Amino acid sequence: MSQVAPLTPFPLDLLLGRVAHEWETRGRIFDLPSARFWARDPAVDLTMDFMGRAAATPIGPAAGPHSQMAQNSPSRPE
Repeated sequence: MSQVAPLTPFPLDLLLGRVAHEWETRGRIFDLPSARFWARDPAVDLTMDFMGRAAATPIGPAAGPHSQMAQNSPSRPE
């Protein structure tokens, strides 16, 4: 079995600081240009009912082992 480095949490305040710095200095987030950011199609309603409340596109830190790299959050398929 190969050795895999343990996942180490990165504090949210540091992630958000990196996001702000990259956006202000280079117009990018996690090295992705804004043209690669996912944008909702206003003609498509993505809202669903979740426990009696409306939920739509989530914004926030990655939630599971399949998405531990925060850089994966703002990207979209080409």
